[in-house]
Amino acid sequence: MIRQIRFGLGLGTVLLTGWLASDVVWAQMPTMKREERILGDRAGANYSVLEGGMRVPATVTQIKPVEQVVIILDGSGSMVPIYPRIVEELRKALPAQMAVPTAIARFSMQKTMLQDFTTSRATLDSALAREQQLWSGGGAKDDTMKSMTNIYGVLTALQEIIGNKMTHCIVVTDGNDSFAERIDLPRIIKENMVVSYVNWAYRSFSARVDEENAVLVTGSGSRRMDIPNVTLRFVARQTGGEVVNYDDWKAFGAYFKRRLSMPGVLYRATWESTNPEIPFTLSAR
Repeated sequence: MIRQIRFGLGLGTVLLTGWLASDVVWAQMPTMKREERILGDRAGANYSVLEGGMRVPATVTQIKPVEQVVIILDGSGSMVPIYPRIVEELRKALPAQMAVPTAIARFSMQKTMLQDFTTSRATLDSALAREQQLWSGGGAKDDTMKSMTNIYGVLTALQEIIGNKMTHCIVVTDGNDSFAERIDLPRIIKENMVVSYVNWAYRSFSARVDEENAVLVTGSGSRRMDIPNVTLRFVARQTGGEVVNYDDWKAFGAYFKRRLSMPGVLYRATWESTNPEIPFTLSAR
């Protein structure tokens, strides 16, 4: 005789043989305390947590509002085809009034400050206009523009300009990174830093390869980055930042307009979870 017993998992069910269907018993899976940092839109908002799309009992406490923003642009060689368009869309996305002081940096193997912290839209626009003009001819062509990148070294170096203010570092990259050494996360992840990862889903090449058929395809084209930077995604999660992937310029610009108009507040949420890897979000009640 085959019998079955069900153990509820919240999102699924486990069936074990040896019991009749009439003997069904529901048992709660073991839970563990989950604590996450996460960026919310408004200060003092009454937030709850959605885990796997389902509301869970949670304690959500405000840590600190974002006091300044740094836009960090990947200036490596692979970005040459799309960099001018990225800068153009950032110029369009600048709100009429910056909510907090904002700075702009470019990186490859090192950091180059394009504009220090300012609340002047005109000053930020001028810095981006200079960068757009510089790259319209094929890139910066200086020591900062390398085929390799060191996102994590740049995040560490930014500590000298961030100081003690809660800072949202928004990294714009095509997902490629050459840093293969062990990451010293305590040097990167600071209590006063939120790191968000904005990935552009397509990279353009003057010549591209049909990898499946091993054929060189001439002319311009694009290839989807199916595997975004894994370590940068981890850093974003640990600091409470956002991970977004765009292939539409309108949505890309809308993200920056929102984050420069509404920089957000860092919260800490704690709750009991059956799986710490289940995706979660904040939800305003």
